[in-house]
Amino acid sequence: MKNRMNLPAPLLAGLEKSTYDRGDSDVTVSQLVNPPRIAALLGKHGDQIEEDAADIIWRVLGSAVHHFIDAAAEAHDWIQEERFYKTVRGMRVGGQIDCYDPDAHALYDFKVTSAWSVLDGPKDEWVKQMNCYAHLMRHEGHTVRSAHIVAILRDWSKSRVGGKYPEAQAMMLEIPLWSDDEASAYIDTRVQGYQQNVQALDLGDKLTKCTDEERWLRLKKGKPPVYTRCEQYCSVAKWCDMAPKGDW
Repeated sequence: MKNRMNLPAPLLAGLEKSTYDRGDSDVTVSQLVNPPRIAALLGKHGDQIEEDAADIIWRVLGSAVHHFIDAAAEAHDWIQEERFYKTVRGMRVGGQIDCYDPDAHALYDFKVTSAWSVLDGPKDEWVKQMNCYAHLMRHEGHTVRSAHIVAILRDWSKSRVGGKYPEAQAMMLEIPLWSDDEASAYIDTRVQGYQQNVQALDLGDKLTKCTDEERWLRLKKGKPPVYTRCEQYCSVAKWCDMAPKGDW
């Protein structure tokens, strides 16, 4: 891990200590909600990604929230931090939920995010992620009647409240649930795309192109297009022939 801001060693050690465990998954829901190109590149180069501590400090907040929720959920007999599985096209797909209320049959996921990211409701990727989790839970015999994102807004400011801006630093976002057939078809399509792109990588063939929407295209009159995800947020841009050339 890089440390361009010379952050102290204990903080660096905490960031380097990953508690993520993909369990027995061949591929995870978190991978599959990415565009197939990104999912395949992550599968191949994930262990080569080098991050800077200053750029991932937000993970400390996320980890703290999950630690706090884990302790509280135990007292309420909720299912927490459990991974569910389904075999699709010969691959074991796994997804780890945050919390599930067995009495209300309600699924919850906690996101430490920007206030600006929730102005128009839940992100599309959150909707896909939660519906995949719901499907995997149903596959293992659980009933899911509702799904919710609990958004904890790290940059919320009381002085900005008004209009679509959130009125508090935490808010609930209800996720529209798909039918089980819709969710099954979505997962099947994503696994197929993942497999095709993994094979293309192995053979040196072209990968599926990310769409403008997936690349977070921004257009301003008189200026060249900006692909925000490619330029600022894609962790595999270094290995992607669609990404702008840069000092990786």
